Amino acid sequence: MGKYKPYVFRLNGVVRDFVKDLNIELEKKELQDYDYSEWHLYNKPDANCYDVTSKNIFWKNLKPFDDAWYQINHYFNQCIPIYIASDRNDIEKDMDWLDSWRIQYDKVIPLHIDFSSAIEKLNPELIIDDDPERVKYFISKGYNAILRRAWYNRDQREKMPNIGSLLEIKDK
Repeated sequence: MGKYKPYVFRLNGVVRDFVKDLNIELEKKELQDYDYSEWHLYNKPDANCYDVTSKNIFWKNLKPFDDAWYQINHYFNQCIPIYIASDRNDIEKDMDWLDSWRIQYDKVIPLHIDFSSAIEKLNPELIIDDDPERVKYFISKGYNAILRRAWYNRDQREKMPNIGSLLEIKDK
C-alpha cells in the first residue's frame, strides 16, 4: 500500500445525488413527501421506488454532488486510494457512471457481498456513508466513520460524527 490509507465513500447518497431525482420521479407519480427511508437504508420492498429505479435511464441521468466530485478527485490527485461502495448489483454500470462524470477512484466495492470483510482488508483511514447503522457499526470496530447528513438519517445525527458536505473533511 502507498503513503496513505484508503478513503471509502458510499456511492448513493454520498457521491451520487440519487435522492433529488428519486424525489422528482416520485412527485411525477403524485407522491409528494414520500418516505422511502426504509427502502433506501434497509432494503425493505417498495413498489414505487422499485418502479422508478428499475429503469436504466434513471441511473444514467443522476448527477454527483458537487462537493463529492471536487473532493474525491482532490483526494485521488493527492494519491489517496479511493474506494466507492455501491449497493447496486451492476458494478459495471456504476463504474461507467463514475467514469462518465470523471470521478477518479481505485475500485468500486459491492456493499451487498460481505462489505465488512472488504473494509477490514482495506483498513481505511476514512469511511463516509449515509446509513447510520453502518456508520455506527464501523465506529464500533474502531474506524473513522462519518455520517453524511440527509433527511432520512436526521434522527441519528446526534449519535455520531456527521457532515453535510465532503468539503468539511479536514485535508491531509
